[in-house]
Amino acid sequence: MTLMAASVVEQDHGDPVTHLVCDLGGTSCRLALVQHDSMVPETCISLENNGFQSFDALLAHYLQDFAASCQLSCVVIALAAPITGDCVALTNRDWTLDRNVISHICGGAAVFLINDFEALGHALNRPADLSQRAITPDIAKGEAQTRVILGAGTGFNSAACTASGEIIRSETGHTTLAVETDIDRDLQHQMSDRFGRCSQERILSGVGLVALYHLICERKGQSAQFEGSYAIVRSGAAGDDPCAEQACNEFARILGRTAGDLALTFMAYGGVFLNGGVTRALAPFLTSYDGPFGVAFRNKGRMAEQMKQFPVYLILDDHAALSGCMDWLVRNAAKTLEQSRSNHTSLIEGAL
Repeated sequence: MTLMAASVVEQDHGDPVTHLVCDLGGTSCRLALVQHDSMVPETCISLENNGFQSFDALLAHYLQDFAASCQLSCVVIALAAPITGDCVALTNRDWTLDRNVISHICGGAAVFLINDFEALGHALNRPADLSQRAITPDIAKGEAQTRVILGAGTGFNSAACTASGEIIRSETGHTTLAVETDIDRDLQHQMSDRFGRCSQERILSGVGLVALYHLICERKGQSAQFEGSYAIVRSGAAGDDPCAEQACNEFARILGRTAGDLALTFMAYGGVFLNGGVTRALAPFLTSYDGPFGVAFRNKGRMAEQMKQFPVYLILDDHAALSGCMDWLVRNAAKTLEQSRSNHTSLIEGAL
């Protein structure tokens, strides 16, 4: 069945339908209004979660500034949590989202909650929207092949996008950290003592980079100078602190190993895409094909030659999930418009 995209339906007064897309992470929230299947540039902003007591307060603040005169049709929110039911608690922040409350704040709009990496998987269906940089040299994306996106930020996760555009969701961040080196073993012991086990997310995240840095300082008998991940990255990239530099290189190695595992898991000839705030901050440690990331990515024993067939890209901005929300909306246009049709006089058209 071919569907007309939701964004082309018009309201009673002839104005284009306005949707809201939102990417809610543990640290910040990105929002934008959508008209005619495109984000309205001046409405695309990022807000720090710490400035608000709840998501409802953040949303009301945004709507007052950017959508006071709009009648929203659909709201698609990508969030860092498994989606179960109408009320969802964030994994890495003490916030709970209630679809009914959000709909009320948005004037009765239809509200849809999706996992943030489901949205990022959908973003791979809109490659023209992605600002990216190739890490692997001279490897073209395979046409109509599976793609994988993964990212380290407040947490860690991944998703795959099949050749047909279907999204395979996961909770990769909660799988167990692989152990290969002495540093891996020390990390595994420390995290297991504290939390009962050591997951990927405990290391491949901002707090994980801090833990890695502190471990390296301890192993070298030095005092830690930094408590924040971005301070560690800045110092490591500048070469000011050997412990910070080593922590960044070790993080890149673990990220490369994990990315390589996911490339093999999904046979991602369409490309492996790196996303996330911590990932982008570490770009100086990732973008050399012969650096710790690239070496660990390819270091797969008998599959080492196979690894050279997987192109790897770094996504350069943090709005990919918003693009993915738009793709989700278009692909689910019939459902979204059925639930919000009372706001429209024109109905979705389709053909069998």
